[in-house]
Amino acid sequence: MSIHKLSLTGLQKVRSHLQDSLVIPHLENNPSTVSLLDMDDEVPEPTSLDSLGDLFRAASDPEDVISAPNLDGRWFLSSANAGIALRKLPGLQLQANLRLVTYLLRTPTEGQGVTWAIPEATSGTAQLEEALETSDRNTPPRPRQSLDNLMLALTGDSSPTSYLLASLFSREVQEFGMVGSQHPWVNHRLVGSPPAQVQWEWKVKPPQDFTPKVRVFEDGRKAVEFFSCHITAPITLYRHLDQYPAQGYAPHCSDRPIAVATRKIGSAV
Repeated sequence: MSIHKLSLTGLQKVRSHLQDSLVIPHLENNPSTVSLLDMDDEVPEPTSLDSLGDLFRAASDPEDVISAPNLDGRWFLSSANAGIALRKLPGLQLQANLRLVTYLLRTPTEGQGVTWAIPEATSGTAQLEEALETSDRNTPPRPRQSLDNLMLALTGDSSPTSYLLASLFSREVQEFGMVGSQHPWVNHRLVGSPPAQVQWEWKVKPPQDFTPKVRVFEDGRKAVEFFSCHITAPITLYRHLDQYPAQGYAPHCSDRPIAVATRKIGSAV
């Protein structure tokens, strides 16, 4: 087994890049409840995600509007392309002929999102909207021929760094489109040591090394380990351990709380 330690600063920069890239368009994040009725009758209907943009399907009867952004708690197809976040990651990319598609649900107080990997040949808007017909708040839309696990769509150079990047991408894209309490990962900060501003109550033996690292086993399996601090109450330290098979980038992820802040020593974390 070999162990590869990686820079926390570099990891934080990668996370910042992912968060800057995974952005929902404003009109989808804050859809208007009246704009659809104000639109002209002759709005061209997009035929793919690339042409969807800010165009919403126009209809004379609101019941005919299937995929338009809304605040009514109905799922709709987003024009956002989560795959953009992978374009500048070294050693990690989306497999050829696959793309990522995202569906959103919005109400005045909350928001949900789900992202799937699908063949490009099945990414036409009409095909993707079919999944909306059988969806509800408890059943997110899932397009036909989508992969069971989005991470199965990734490929890379098998370098230790690529697996750590995959672990970050997995967490960011899993919550892409989430709002409020549906988005807990946004309140995690990557750390290289326990923040000193608080006193910690340990649930396990304190780790001696908080450096992000990748273990590569002789049979080709990999294990990624890094740590984060959840900065809203209860302030908690987490150990993240992702186990990868010998082939591929679909990990088994574990996010385990290892310590809870019991008393503030100085300023907030």
